[in-house]
Amino acid sequence: MFDAALFYGLLSVFEQPLMLARCSAFACVVIVSWAANRSWTFVERKQVSKPQQLLMSAAVSSLAAVVNLTVFYLCSTVLSNSPLSGLLSFSLGILAGLIINWFGANRWTFKAVAVE
Repeated sequence: MFDAALFYGLLSVFEQPLMLARCSAFACVVIVSWAANRSWTFVERKQVSKPQQLLMSAAVSSLAAVVNLTVFYLCSTVLSNSPLSGLLSFSLGILAGLIINWFGANRWTFKAVAVE
């Protein structure tokens, strides 16, 4: 939801070009997502150091971003320029990236480490 609000704010209020608004919003969301996952979602798991985990999270998010933005771009170029085409393209990109991000976070970035 933060992603969508930031994206549409950058697009409509600050009148950034479509892809610049999308990439800027995504970069902000990567950091917020890592902090939220570490503090709330996976707080019960023994975790690696913050710097290492942030790098791992950035790697997973980068892969998810490639998938997200590719789906977003393809959908936005294929669909007509109707008012809902941007929202549909955005939603499909988010869904594709969400799947990659969830598996990466759950199975790698926030995987419980062995207690030494």
